[in-house]
Amino acid sequence: MEENNRICIKNWNKSKLLKWLLILFINVLVLAISFDILFLYKCPQFVNSITSKTDFGRSYEESTAFQDLFHYAIRNVMENIQSKYNFETEGKYNPNKLVDVMEYVQEGNISGENKNGLAYTVDQMDSWGDLYSDPDLREDTVIVCQRPDNTYYYYYLNEFKEQFRSGKFHLNNTNLTVDALLGDVESYLPTTSDYKISITDENGNMIYDSFWRFPYTFTEKYKPDGAENILSVVNHIPALNGKLTEVYDALKQAITQVETELEKYRTSDDVWEEGNTNFTYLLIDKNKKYVYTNNSAYKSFNEVTSNLKKLKAKQGKYLIVDEKLSDLDTNMKIYKQDWRNAIQSYYKGNKSNYVFAAAIDTTYPIQDIFYNYKQDYNYFVPRLKSVIVSLVINLILLLLCMVWLTTKIGQKNEDGKIILSTFDRWKTELGALSILFAWAIPYGIFTLIFGNPIANAIGGRQLEYVQGITTMTMGSAHTYNQPSDYILTAFLIFFTTSCFLVGYFSLVKRIKANVLWKNSVLCHLCENLKIFWRERSKVSKATILLTVFLLFHWVIWFFVSVGNFLSILVLFGMILLDIVSAYLVIRDAIAKKQIGIGIEELVQGNMEYQIPTDKLKGENKELAEKVNDVAQGLHKAVDHAMKSERLKTDLITNVSHDIKTPLTSIINYVDLLKREDFEDPKIQGYLEILSEKSLRLKTLTEDVVEASKVSSGNITLEYMDVNFVEMINQTEGELSEKFENSNLKIIQKLPEEPVIIHVDGRRMWRILENIYTNALKYAMPGTRVYSELYVQEEKVIFSLKNISKQPLNFTADELTERFIRGDISRGSEGSGLGLSIAKSLTKMQGGTFNLYLDGDLFKVTIEFPKVK
Repeated sequence: MEENNRICIKNWNKSKLLKWLLILFINVLVLAISFDILFLYKCPQFVNSITSKTDFGRSYEESTAFQDLFHYAIRNVMENIQSKYNFETEGKYNPNKLVDVMEYVQEGNISGENKNGLAYTVDQMDSWGDLYSDPDLREDTVIVCQRPDNTYYYYYLNEFKEQFRSGKFHLNNTNLTVDALLGDVESYLPTTSDYKISITDENGNMIYDSFWRFPYTFTEKYKPDGAENILSVVNHIPALNGKLTEVYDALKQAITQVETELEKYRTSDDVWEEGNTNFTYLLIDKNKKYVYTNNSAYKSFNEVTSNLKKLKAKQGKYLIVDEKLSDLDTNMKIYKQDWRNAIQSYYKGNKSNYVFAAAIDTTYPIQDIFYNYKQDYNYFVPRLKSVIVSLVINLILLLLCMVWLTTKIGQKNEDGKIILSTFDRWKTELGALSILFAWAIPYGIFTLIFGNPIANAIGGRQLEYVQGITTMTMGSAHTYNQPSDYILTAFLIFFTTSCFLVGYFSLVKRIKANVLWKNSVLCHLCENLKIFWRERSKVSKATILLTVFLLFHWVIWFFVSVGNFLSILVLFGMILLDIVSAYLVIRDAIAKKQIGIGIEELVQGNMEYQIPTDKLKGENKELAEKVNDVAQGLHKAVDHAMKSERLKTDLITNVSHDIKTPLTSIINYVDLLKREDFEDPKIQGYLEILSEKSLRLKTLTEDVVEASKVSSGNITLEYMDVNFVEMINQTEGELSEKFENSNLKIIQKLPEEPVIIHVDGRRMWRILENIYTNALKYAMPGTRVYSELYVQEEKVIFSLKNISKQPLNFTADELTERFIRGDISRGSEGSGLGLSIAKSLTKMQGGTFNLYLDGDLFKVTIEFPKVK
């Protein structure tokens, strides 16, 4: 008995009762979390964002929520006033009011004056359309002409042509004729100022030292105020000369801004009008001696001082900003300088001399948005802290329960395998669909009968939010719902959670049993598609033949056998024939495909591949065995050839090693002799020759060994991610002095950001060194060597090009052969192995190596896959 108790205590965590209790507890937790989230969702924005921890315990009027709404009201009012200032004259909308484009874009202000030279009416800006940039030449294409004093004059294309036709313009210092220019403008007209084709008058005096086509133009729907077109404005106003791009961009921006601001002006509501709100505002423009306000008692400019005192004396919150004073008068606990700067930024009509005042009557005689916010604040804030604590605790408990059940779900049998239920053995996709339908169908029937209680529960939230502040819709967020809505909502949440848990725990058991993918319809389909795709060439032909055969004999059977007893026997006989035919045809097709795969492997050089013959029959088996015999014979021949190649490589390596030993001694003794103070210049010359030739012999020996190792594949590559840009810079840096001594200048064009390739860094260095050394040896002195690296989507391409000092009387392929050099006389230093080694090392690392010869132009290009 005691032993049984110990076993029960030890295995308490495997109890089914415990697992069912935990599942029930999870459902309860989900219900609690759902209602906590529902409470937060129904909260106004000031609660959702928990504006400030200090709001807890504060009254509504002292909260940041109240300040945010107050701030929004001020901003909204100021924007409305600014729109009125921009679009109205003496209190009425003025469609003919001038909009100075540059002033409006830079300051957002429409003064009604043409200050900068480019101005249109409000109505013109509002109705403007079809703005576009088009690089193709049209009659309204703009031509830029540069004067010798670096000022500019702009023409439309037809005006430009007319100057040549009338003889006022003549081309200078160019082979281009006027007829050619006028006849085929698109071919001859330059697009940048790099082409110095000057224009002179009939007396040969230079008018413009260059001209070109402007990249885009503007279709002018209206004429600017006081001008024929935009170009005439830019041509005659020094401040805009040479700034046509800025003018076009400013005009486009101004049109967009006017349309947007006009839309707001026309659709502005009456939320802040007198009688609709507890919010009162005054904007006193001292220069215009005008008062913008929503309270008729405060409209008199002459009573401004007394009105401000009345505003402050009323019960509520207020603030007053005087542009001329540095302080801000308020009875709210706010950062005064921040509010002052914000209000100054809102009003652009007359920044120099105004007073702004705003106040809220906190007795709330009108049920406006401030009143509704207070109701929401007093309802939600006291409950918020407990709801958040509850939500956090419930989420932690839910996570712990789900983790524990996930680890314990899925009992094992005596063989250690997961015990799967009948549902767990269903195909994965079918199980998922069954859970979905088991939830969706009852849910749909339930909502048809009772409606959607979840939507009803959420529907109590009536305030919508824009940019963090509620809009002016009336109503309270905590509108009460029917208790039945919450009861039905709880039932649906419980039902949904139960369906989810059934599917989730089945998924866990499938994963633990490693049958999630294996027991899926998709896996079965993919396996069959792989087989069909692998055998597609033969199987497709066989399938077509089989389909034709089946259709043909089924048609025959239909016309012959319909309507009598014999048709039943024919039916079963033909079904059996169809099955046998399909089996034979497909088996033969698969066998031939296997043989084809073996031949393909043989072609690709895989001599060890053997076609499996155990399931082949007849001629197919004999053919497969012969292919296997051929592969074995070729394998022996290749082994013999490789052995001979290794012997050659070993011979070269050993001989080179034997040469290096005495060569090293020669180099050392020559170096010792050079240190002796021989006075005879001939002896010094001999020693220099000995030193130079011995070093050259050493380099040749090392190149031969390196080439031998590369050709035999006797090199171990250590791959790493390498910054190609950094390696190119390092190579050029180390060889820069030699290039300068050879009177060669390197021109770089490399990306600024790193370019990563996956190669052997040491071998990559050797490739670059050989390429640059080749250019150093064979480039014509006094020329430039161009180094360029550019990145495509999948690969990195590096090129080095130079002008050869010797005629290139051979092909690119010959240059990459061993011991081939760029000078036929072999008068330069080098082994003739550099490019061959570089090409072999590039291919070994998965890259491509190409040479390009065009006359005396010599170009090396290497490509590597880009590391993403």
